[in-house]
Amino acid sequence: MTCPRTELQTSEIGNEIHATFIGALGAEGAAMLQSLAGRVRERKPAKVVLDISGAESIEWEGLSGLLELDQATEKVNGRLDLRATGPRASELLARASLGRAFGREH
Repeated sequence: MTCPRTELQTSEIGNEIHATFIGALGAEGAAMLQSLAGRVRERKPAKVVLDISGAESIEWEGLSGLLELDQATEKVNGRLDLRATGPRASELLARASLGRAFGREH
């Protein structure tokens, strides 16, 4: 049995960081988002755009990574835009009281 691929692709465009997450957003994905949060604290971008349309699932560990990324972005007076969330992800974020923290586009 092969393990599903988990990947975070990032690029910098001007004063923005754009990231695309692919795979299960669990402990490994949370570690990737925490690393991105560290990059945000160093670079202080005006906006971080995170596309999670490729997230096969979102676990509680993944939510903690999303929250840390949101807090890091807010701390540098930036904005986190969570993009391409489907209905199930949006419902989970809302239940975890994280939906209000993100500028989401469906």
